[in-house]
Amino acid sequence: MKSIFGAGTIMGIGLGIMIACTVIMVFQNPIYSDYQVEQKARELGMKYPDEIRALEE
Repeated sequence: MKSIFGAGTIMGIGLGIMIACTVIMVFQNPIYSDYQVEQKARELGMKYPDEIRALEE
């Protein structure tokens, strides 16, 4: 009976892992700084609780 884990299979798995890692690195989302995240959130309407004044009645 022939083993399914021959040299070709192991090399194929290794090559597949290398290709997958390369694809992930190429198409990975850019990393944003905290400042950039806050600026985008403010453009979309974010406000901090201490910036909102409650109306006193």
